[in-house]
Amino acid sequence: SEILVFMGGIAEINVPVDTITRQIKGFGTVTFVMPEHALQAFNKLDGTDFHGRLLHLIPGKSRDDDPKSDENDPALSFKQKKALKLKKSAQQSGNWNTLFLGANAVAEILAKRFSTTKEKVLDTSEGGSSAAVRIALGETQIVIEMKNFLEENGVRLSVFDAPTVKRSKTIILAKNLPADTTVTELTPIFAKFGPIGRLVLPPSGVTALIEFCDPSEAKHAFKKLAYSKFKNVPLYLEWAPEQTFTTTLNGEPIIPKQEEEANSHNETITQEALKTESTTQLNADENLESKTAEDENSNIEEDLMDEAPEPNTTLFLRNLNFKTVPDTIQNHFKHLGPIHTVEIAKRKDPKNPRIQASMGYGFIQFKLAATTEKALKEMQFTQIDGNQVELKRSDRILKTASNVPRKHLVKTQQTGTKMLVRNIPFQAKEKEVREIFKAFGELRSVRLPKKMTPGADSHRGFGFVDFITKSDAKKAFEALSQSTHLYGRRLVLEWASLNDDDVEEIRKRTATEYYASTNNVKRSRKSVFNTSEQLEDAGDDDE
Repeated sequence: SEILVFMGGIAEINVPVDTITRQIKGFGTVTFVMPEHALQAFNKLDGTDFHGRLLHLIPGKSRDDDPKSDENDPALSFKQKKALKLKKSAQQSGNWNTLFLGANAVAEILAKRFSTTKEKVLDTSEGGSSAAVRIALGETQIVIEMKNFLEENGVRLSVFDAPTVKRSKTIILAKNLPADTTVTELTPIFAKFGPIGRLVLPPSGVTALIEFCDPSEAKHAFKKLAYSKFKNVPLYLEWAPEQTFTTTLNGEPIIPKQEEEANSHNETITQEALKTESTTQLNADENLESKTAEDENSNIEEDLMDEAPEPNTTLFLRNLNFKTVPDTIQNHFKHLGPIHTVEIAKRKDPKNPRIQASMGYGFIQFKLAATTEKALKEMQFTQIDGNQVELKRSDRILKTASNVPRKHLVKTQQTGTKMLVRNIPFQAKEKEVREIFKAFGELRSVRLPKKMTPGADSHRGFGFVDFITKSDAKKAFEALSQSTHLYGRRLVLEWASLNDDDVEEIRKRTATEYYASTNNVKRSRKSVFNTSEQLEDAGDDDE
């Protein structure tokens, strides 16, 4: 990769390893993002010396896909097409909640734990809480135990909550396994593709982390096993984030980049403090103020990257070079301020339907409206890859890079004893919500606002829960925020703001966001009949 990265963007490098000698076989494949970069690498590197050997480069051919792997094949049934589509989507990053547990798996784990049957766990004929409440509380307890087990075994769970992370090439996350799956059952399935460095499986046996020693073997295992049948369910696989474990297979500690930067920053401050001990107090104060300002600026930038973009921050990019890529546009505008995302319009190339060709235009969305105004003033008709690009305002709202974006909860600080609970299923009753939360302490009140429609008796999908003490509220918030589902929907918890007037405040916030995105929408003149213009034209004709 060190000699090829200078030729252009690399999509994939694959170097097969011999299963017996554990040495590379002496050949490999490299896939570039752009065809011209592959041609450049071929012309410059073919016949050159590499570690004492002459490199021999051969143009690769795309392997003909199996006709059975085409999800649009009319000969396939709907079930087969859906399975193929799900298998392809498995390559995407962040498809599932890391700590998710299926309701069936929770019921089986509870039945085994209490030495009873699954039917009795869900039976409510003798009274007590509903089946949905039992499953929700059981899931909460199992998730807490699973989280503690993973952290004790060197798993860094914080990387799964990061908005955008690079995916590992050797660690596979197996999700939604049947209850009580054991290591001895999983090991033979994955080990036949290559040596396994480690396999971490919590006692509940529903989520596992498998780390291979070689990336090519991990990729082969992923492709063959994704959505294959395991016991009586499909095997759901996902590439785990990089730095999932706190140590390498050799036992060396893995320090995330954020921690490295923080440590180096602290070391720098310490060294500067030692050097300035002999200087005057005035110089020390000036240095401290400058460092504080830099820290504040960096914190502001980090906060902006985590926040949603402001309304009216999207620009239409016209006359783009057909070879321009999103990274080029990102680098062209990044000096103006934080960028939310860049999107280039593409379509299938008529000559090669497998390739997505640029349509010569795109969109860029900034985080701040002020940055958008600055771009319109300073970057109009500037050149990108030799083309003068025209900027225009757009009402389009761009999506994130993933086709199935993961929603990340905004963690707020505790403001008191009251919390806002979102995403409550409409079939859930106030009694059931109360039973879930009262397991963590005494409640002051539980309220689910009703719909305003005349005759409607259902709630609006959110509610407010108020505890007597802050300690009970904190305990419930930490436990239920992990992964608690009620009737299949995940409960989303937020601390209620001190200046919130319950429903009225939420209405105001929702209305503000809605009107901010619709006020500046330009109507097409073709769809509006202007009477005054028609009368003026008629008057001119009469004259």
